Amino acid sequence: MRMSPRITASLATVLFSSAAALHIAITGTSQGIGLDAAKRLIRDGHTVYHLNRNSARSAEAAQQAGGGVPMVCDLASLASVRAFADELAGKELDVLCLNAGIAPSTKAEAPDKTADGFESCIGTNHLGHFLLANLLAPKVSRIVVTASSVHDPEQPGGAVGGKGGATLGDLSGLGPLTTGGPTMVDGAALRGNQISGAPPRRDC
Repeated sequence: MRMSPRITASLATVLFSSAAALHIAITGTSQGIGLDAAKRLIRDGHTVYHLNRNSARSAEAAQQAGGGVPMVCDLASLASVRAFADELAGKELDVLCLNAGIAPSTKAEAPDKTADGFESCIGTNHLGHFLLANLLAPKVSRIVVTASSVHDPEQPGGAVGGKGGATLGDLSGLGPLTTGGPTMVDGAALRGNQISGAPPRRDC
């Protein structure tokens, strides 16, 4: 997703509030807002861990961003998420940014599934990030979550399938539960990761 310089500058500002160099892990730095934020943070002297689905994407992201540490964290595989958390156990970490996301095709006849059998959008965007945040929460002072307009039913991205398509309160944005877990209805998504939970630190 291509974002304006103003938005990415705001994200980079949110990620840190002091002059001290921080160690920041960002999912999805191979393009869009994640890559732009990584460039800005590295330029300002921070260490960025590039978390992408494979080593090739992370290596390319590090090259494009002008530095950082390429690492593998495939959010579509809970085993990969756990392996990444184990690998990071011996490294410094101050901030975790949950940025990566996929958008499944609304024309697909059947939903794609993650390695664990979940619908790919929920498994990648939500469950993978939820596990990652829980595993790394004890290490970090701040967790930043980015989202698209899909969370807002008043915006075009959130009105897929008609106004009010992105719903979580009554779960009408989800299809019937199956052995593979819930699926999206007409491409509608959970409301931008708006899942209740106390942050590790409250900054405002």
